[in-house]
Amino acid sequence: MRVLAASFFAFATMTALAPPALAMPDSARTMLDAAIAGGDEAEIMTIAKYAEMTWPDAAAEIRVRIGVWRTDRKIAARPDEARVEPNESAEKLAEKTASPAVPWKGKGELGGYYATGNSEYFGVSTGVKLTRDDPVWRHAFIAQADYQENDGQATRERYLVSYAPNYRFSPQTYVYGLGQYEHDRFLGYDSRYAISAGIGYRTPNGKPLSVELEAGPAYRFTEFVDGGAESSAAGRGSISVEWKIAPSLTFNQDAAIYVDSLNSTINGTSALNAKVYGPLSARLSYNVQYESAPPQGRQTTDRLSRVSLVYDF
Repeated sequence: MRVLAASFFAFATMTALAPPALAMPDSARTMLDAAIAGGDEAEIMTIAKYAEMTWPDAAAEIRVRIGVWRTDRKIAARPDEARVEPNESAEKLAEKTASPAVPWKGKGELGGYYATGNSEYFGVSTGVKLTRDDPVWRHAFIAQADYQENDGQATRERYLVSYAPNYRFSPQTYVYGLGQYEHDRFLGYDSRYAISAGIGYRTPNGKPLSVELEAGPAYRFTEFVDGGAESSAAGRGSISVEWKIAPSLTFNQDAAIYVDSLNSTINGTSALNAKVYGPLSARLSYNVQYESAPPQGRQTTDRLSRVSLVYDF
């Protein structure tokens, strides 16, 4: 406080003696430098304020000195490994100042049932979703498996793996890529591959209801369980809706459609997620898959209800 009071007195004296519109005298500059060396921000800003009022022509110089002091203070607060040393190489400097890598986030899902008696049933449903979302790129990896037996005979066997990179060119719009593999011999195909690219749009973050839309061309190649194969160009569209009904209750609706001249596919999943404890949630979902022209002897529509636990990590 004594230093601050002395500063006020000195500035009042210099204000009374200095003619207007003169450059800041060395004595005032020395006083400002002494305050900066002391590191008391309140004292520095007070002296700088009165100096600008007294010597307006020196305002730019005063602000530069304050800016340099703030920059030096930020650098001094960095860990030793992040400080910039004189004559440091550009590669080393880029390595130190680079933003930290955005971590992957994920969800693991597991559900199943087992029953004995007049009939024996066994089923398991599992899946994992990994996402990495930085300001420019978003990556999503999904793997799912559903398997069911009835009296020792497999009655459902479906596997899916997909990877989708997105590149943002604005906060809401992006271009997407997609690669996907499916296996479902009870729908008649042993392997089905799909690739697609196009435009996507998502509503702004921070709202209870969010919607994401994608559309673009696609190419599909299918190998059937009977040994045949076909390939075709297609159009792809998808929609993903998330509605945060309450802090611990969320509704999701995901749907995708492939339209081509040989066989069109629609896949949709409705799900209700309820927080149980911490990262653990209970999930009730209903999936429908429609094939417009399935192999002979197969139904056009397949349905699956799931009750599972989901772990966020």
